[in-house]
Amino acid sequence: MKIEASNLGKRFNRDWIFKNVSITVEHYSSLAITGSNGSGKSTLLQVLSSLTVPSVGTVSFFSESQKIDDSDVYKKISYVSPYQEIIEEMTLAEMLAFHQSFKQVSIKDSTSFAAYCGINKGQNKEIRYFSSGMKQRVKLGLALLSDTPLLFLDEPTSNLDEQGSKWYLSEVNKLLGKKTIVIASNIPEEYGFAEQVLRIGDYQ
Repeated sequence: MKIEASNLGKRFNRDWIFKNVSITVEHYSSLAITGSNGSGKSTLLQVLSSLTVPSVGTVSFFSESQKIDDSDVYKKISYVSPYQEIIEEMTLAEMLAFHQSFKQVSIKDSTSFAAYCGINKGQNKEIRYFSSGMKQRVKLGLALLSDTPLLFLDEPTSNLDEQGSKWYLSEVNKLLGKKTIVIASNIPEEYGFAEQVLRIGDYQ
């Protein structure tokens, strides 16, 4: 899918977080939004994914040349953020089944999904007992494996150790050319694959 953003701006009260952002992310290409902590890159990611409404400007999505209706965009998106909530009272197996009631996942078996995420024998354990790194692996696993053409990643290696970061990089690289990927990060290793880079400081 293609994303077209035109003259985007977002403000809180009287303070502009960013303004005059116009960019196109072509089908199956990748964009990195970079900037220092608190600069607004996560907010721009939320606007580009339609999770947050811009103060000004528009975001449109296209499948081939066909514009996607705004009410259907959410079906096309997978989104990962360190602040994203998951239902911690569920086991990993229950979380996977719940997620699949909304979106198809290429690994449907909970034992195989746990192994994919590097969580051994964790499919029957409540997520609230997982470490922060394990929870991040679950969120990434659900997003990376979901049958959606758009993938949005906000600081994807947050809470991951070195092994987890290598796993993320290996898996996201397998999706290049298969999904449209937008990532917000200030860690070059996280977004080294990106074909375009937008520096949020240029729009403030």
